[in-house]
Amino acid sequence: MGTSLRFGMISLLAAASAHATVIGGTSTTQPLPFDGNNTYAFIFGGAGSQLAVPFTPVAGSDYILSSASLPVRSYGPTDVEIDIFDTNGSNPGSKLEGLTAQIPSDFGYHLVGGNFSGSTILHGGQQYFFYVSAPNGSGQVDWAGAQPAVGTTLYYQANTGFWNHAGSFSSPAFQVISDSTTAPEPGTILLLSAGALLLMIGRTWKP
Repeated sequence: MGTSLRFGMISLLAAASAHATVIGGTSTTQPLPFDGNNTYAFIFGGAGSQLAVPFTPVAGSDYILSSASLPVRSYGPTDVEIDIFDTNGSNPGSKLEGLTAQIPSDFGYHLVGGNFSGSTILHGGQQYFFYVSAPNGSGQVDWAGAQPAVGTTLYYQANTGFWNHAGSFSSPAFQVISDSTTAPEPGTILLLSAGALLLMIGRTWKP
């Protein structure tokens, strides 16, 4: 009985534990790729300058937004604002959530990022935007390019108030992470069922 109960509880805990998944960015299977010697794009410090890159989580689940990261170096600004926007037509729409990441002032590339609140849900199959700005301070922030190169479309405003976009054969490196989904995957359902069954057997079986 004790063994069955223990195994059942372990199965349930394993099914309920968070599993980090890359739902947007330049890699879904490997750590964030970037070439520290390659500046792909730069963002001027101060209001009105930003860069947005579209991403679409895999269809089939809704995802709880957890964290984000990108490789940058600073020539002036001490932090970057990382926001997730929804889509309005084909352009960035409304801000869903954001965070501020500090940048070390040693002029080297650093992987920076942070955690979101854990309350924002992104829908699989729907396009969103990874939006980066340096609203406080002057100078510029360099954003490293992804390796291997991945084609994308870049969106920017450049103090005009209107979105411009340009196609690119490569993309800046970034990742958007979800720690869990709102709909269990088939493997998770099987694991939960097995755990529940073992708990029932453990309670009813007597030596």
